Amino acid sequence: MDTSRRSTDYGITLDNLIIEVYDAALSRKWSRVLDICNQFFAVNKSFILLRDKLNNSFETFKIRSTISLPNDALRYYKSHFSADPFHQKAQMLSEGDILSTESNSIINWAEHQDYLNFVLKPLKSERSLVALLLVDDRYEAYFGVCRSADDPPFSDDEHARFSKLVPHVVRASRFFRDTERYHRDQLLAQGVFDHLQTPFVVCNRYLRVMAMNKYADEFFSQSDVLYVEKSRLRVQPAKVYAQLLDIMEKSESDGRFARQSHTILIENMDVLIFLTVSQLGCQSEQSAEQPTLLIQFTVKAVPDWREVQERYDFSRKETLIARLLYKEANEKDIADSLALEEREVQVLVASVFHKSGASDKAEFSRLLVTLSYFQS
Repeated sequence: MDTSRRSTDYGITLDNLIIEVYDAALSRKWSRVLDICNQFFAVNKSFILLRDKLNNSFETFKIRSTISLPNDALRYYKSHFSADPFHQKAQMLSEGDILSTESNSIINWAEHQDYLNFVLKPLKSERSLVALLLVDDRYEAYFGVCRSADDPPFSDDEHARFSKLVPHVVRASRFFRDTERYHRDQLLAQGVFDHLQTPFVVCNRYLRVMAMNKYADEFFSQSDVLYVEKSRLRVQPAKVYAQLLDIMEKSESDGRFARQSHTILIENMDVLIFLTVSQLGCQSEQSAEQPTLLIQFTVKAVPDWREVQERYDFSRKETLIARLLYKEANEKDIADSLALEEREVQVLVASVFHKSGASDKAEFSRLLVTLSYFQS
């Protein structure tokens, strides 16, 4: 079989195939890659799979064939995957290593008669080149091209092409793993936050909304300050939107961001809206995907500060301190805003808590929220 001529007839080169591999990693079009592999290697079947070892299940199992695939053979393969000789050999291999059924030194078929009889022969895949794409605590992935025993063995040229292709498929296959991790953490975030009456959205660094809980959906339907337009989070006023974008863009370069959160305050006439931005640890360091960020919204009604001052007998300075505490400012921020010494701020804060009967800033904020509720 003249494989080089066949690949030329189809206009396929190794470089073009590699481009298709990376396009598939971004767009999930693995079926097209496998179709091209069938042509490029002149084989009757190619496949790529991602297996979840913890759940003993296939997250991805793409297979393309020029022959009719018996369902019984596929069912047997899925239910008896632990008997797959490639899987067994892979436990001692590194990512990128290649196995061949044509090498008796690698696969002793006398030890795998059931696999040979129930899988390879019915699928006409007796001649196979299979690569271990990735392996970690949870996942393992494989890529392979197969040909019937009636067809010629793989040539040295085909072995060389497969060896050159595999490192690229190894890199691209990480998108499988990282996407699954993202979906898993996204579901975790959904489960953790959905029981709280706090709106949140999950965005990438361009503020494209990837998920939101029901409270965020309700909030957006009533708000003209925050809303979703064409799948992107929009914020008014424009300077706050620019500030949020700046935080998101810095999330890639600031290694500390994953351990910190950033808060942005939006002051409206009737409410204060706090946006707390934190990064979800759902991509590996090697991932080429953008950081995924969680934005939570906290909304506080603005109290009647004259009423607050009279109720608690605050001085003018104490009222200013109270307003800044309600905005979640810390003592250093308050000192900078009012041009006061931090020691004086500490005394005034203690006085505000004493007069209001609050033990700390959180309790004081709850008192004012309750007061605002009864005023409204």
